[in-house]
Amino acid sequence: AGEPTTTWVLDRDLVPRVAVSSIKDTTVSIVHYRKDDKSPWVELTRFDAAKGPALFPLSFEKDNQTLLVANGANRATIGVYRYDPNTKTRGAMVAEHPRFDMGANQFGEPIPGLLLDPKTEDVVGFRVDGDKLETVWVDESYRRLQTMIDKALPETINTFRRTPDGNRLIIASFADRHPTRWYLLDEKNRTLEELFSSRPWIKPDQLAEMIPFTLKTRDGLEISSYYFLPRNYKKGDKLPTVVHVRGGPFARADFWGRWGFGFREAQLLASRGYAVVVPNFRITPGLGNKIFYSGFGAYGREMVADHADAAQWAIDQGFADPARICISGASYGGSAVLLSMANYPNLFRCGIAGLVVSDKPLQLTSPAGDIPYNEGGVRFWLSVLGGESTSKIPPHTSPVNLADKIKGPIMMYAGVD
Repeated sequence: AGEPTTTWVLDRDLVPRVAVSSIKDTTVSIVHYRKDDKSPWVELTRFDAAKGPALFPLSFEKDNQTLLVANGANRATIGVYRYDPNTKTRGAMVAEHPRFDMGANQFGEPIPGLLLDPKTEDVVGFRVDGDKLETVWVDESYRRLQTMIDKALPETINTFRRTPDGNRLIIASFADRHPTRWYLLDEKNRTLEELFSSRPWIKPDQLAEMIPFTLKTRDGLEISSYYFLPRNYKKGDKLPTVVHVRGGPFARADFWGRWGFGFREAQLLASRGYAVVVPNFRITPGLGNKIFYSGFGAYGREMVADHADAAQWAIDQGFADPARICISGASYGGSAVLLSMANYPNLFRCGIAGLVVSDKPLQLTSPAGDIPYNEGGVRFWLSVLGGESTSKIPPHTSPVNLADKIKGPIMMYAGVD
C-alpha cells in the first residue's frame, strides 16, 4: 500500500517472505507475509510502538513455514517464540530472559537474541544484552569454540564469527577496562593473532570498573544500571558524585564495556576522583515491558524521580557525599538536569546541561525542529508527556516553567546556536 519497508525476512531458499513496513506519520508498523513466491502478500499483524506488544519476525525454521518471532504479549519481557503465519498463532516459547528483552525491543528494533549458523541458518545459540552481554550456545561445536577462546582471553567478553572460507574466526574481545581488540583464530593450526585495537593508547590500569547494579525505584521498578568508582577508592570514603542521564529518553544508550557517552564521561570523571552513576530509567527499551510502558505520561514526574532515586541509592551505598552531588546530561539528559534540579534542589547541588530542550510545546510546534512535520511523532511525544494536545502539555514537563525553583549553579552548553 505504499508504506516504506524497513525489514525483509528471507526463507531458507532465499525467497523474501516477510516484510515489515511503517505507516507514514504514525508509530505503527505492519508485518506482511506470503506463503511462497507465487502467493499474494497478506497482513499478518500490526503494532504501535506507543502501545505494544511488538511482534517482530526474526527467521524461518527448516520447514520454511514456521517463523521465529520476538514477542512480549502477556509476558514481562519480549522473548523468542515459534509463530505459525498461516494461522496467525503464537506457538511455543523458544527462549526468554526474566529481566531483559530478546530479539527486538518495544519499538520492534532488532537487538541480540538468536544466533544463527551462517551456512545452515539453524539456531546455534542465544544472546542477551543483560547487565553484561550473555551468550548461551545450544550447539556443542560453538560451545567448545567459546570455551577455547575464553581460556585464551580470560578477562574479556569474546564474540566471534567465521570467515567466509570457514577455517578461521574473527574475534572481538572487550571489557569495561579493556577497549575492544580484534583477533584472528586459525582453528586448524590453533594460532591466535591480534589484528588491531580500537584504542591502543588506553591501558586497563587507566580505567575504572563499570559495575552493574539494580536501581529500585520508589514505586517498585527494578532497573538495570551502572556505577563507577575511582581506581583508588577506599571503602568509607565519601566522594563528590555525578549522576549522568543519557539522551533520548526512549533509548538504551549504555552497555557494559562499550564506549557510550555515559561510559566516556564516567571514565573521565572517575580518573579525577569522582564517583559516577549512570542509571537507566523508565521508558528505557530492552529492559522489559513494565519499565518501558511505565514511562508514558511520566515525563517530568516519575521519570525525574528515577534520577533522584539513583542519587539516593549512591548515598545509601556510602560512597556518595550527599552534600556534593551533581547531575549531568545532554539532549533529554540536559532537560533532566534542569527538571531534577528544580524538583530536588537539596539533592542535586549543581548541574551540567547540554543541548537542552527546555520548552516542550515549542519543541512540538516550532518549524526549526523536525518533530512538527511528523504527526505520529507529535502524538507519540504527547503520550510520553501526558498531554492531550500541543496546547495542553503539562507545565511540569518544561524546565522553562520551573526556573525559579532551581537553586544550584548550572553550566549549559549547546551546538551551532
